[in-house]
Amino acid sequence: MALSAAGTQLAAICGHVVFLWEVTTGQITQLDLQMNPNVMPALRRPTTSVKSISTVSFSRDGTRLAAVRGNSAIVWAVDTRQELGRYHSEPIGPAAFSPDIYRLAMAAGKSVSIWDVVTPGNGGKVEKIPAGRRKRGSFRLVHGNFGDLSHPAEIKAMAFSPDGVRLATVSGMTARLWGGQ
Repeated sequence: MALSAAGTQLAAICGHVVFLWEVTTGQITQLDLQMNPNVMPALRRPTTSVKSISTVSFSRDGTRLAAVRGNSAIVWAVDTRQELGRYHSEPIGPAAFSPDIYRLAMAAGKSVSIWDVVTPGNGGKVEKIPAGRRKRGSFRLVHGNFGDLSHPAEIKAMAFSPDGVRLATVSGMTARLWGGQ
């Protein structure tokens, strides 16, 4: 479940369906991962052949919603309910939008992939922060044990700093803070 930063929209998961509530009007709409990605379906009963959604996340400005299922994340425009793109990685855990909504960070096991989710036609991976080794690029470890950059377990939570320059990742009792160069 996720609440938009403005508190006006609530997204809840039920199997392969995301229910989106407009808090001020009470209107409920449904985003169904089985259907045509650009058409809002009518309410229907979930089938067991589709993997369940594990998490949802709003962008800071509330204009985008990401839903994570298996090894992909689907991003929707909240106002039009139109699918904007699908991003594939290893099996995905939590996801977080950067404050500028241009990047979506997705945890995959002990590593993080960062995707460009706004540039039309791009849909490309910007960077992968790997487990166990330092990678050159826009993000580097700025606080933590520099001798071992891997998480000891799967990443369970992550968040961008308000300015989008840093990304914090957490697994078990280990936290890492990554910063832009």
